[in-house]
Amino acid sequence: MNEVNQFDRPGFDLRPLPGQNETFAYGFLPPRLSEAVKATLLETHARRTMRVIPRD
Repeated sequence: MNEVNQFDRPGFDLRPLPGQNETFAYGFLPPRLSEAVKATLLETHARRTMRVIPRD
């Protein structure tokens, strides 16, 4: 993993949860997956090999 997307959230493609105008979260990442993604991103950033892809 050496690319990340940069974008504004919530974007046009997200809709709030019914009855909750400001809540867009429908779930969560399991803690081990979240930590693995975070560790990989930090390693890639430290090696200076990360590419940021702007998404408008």
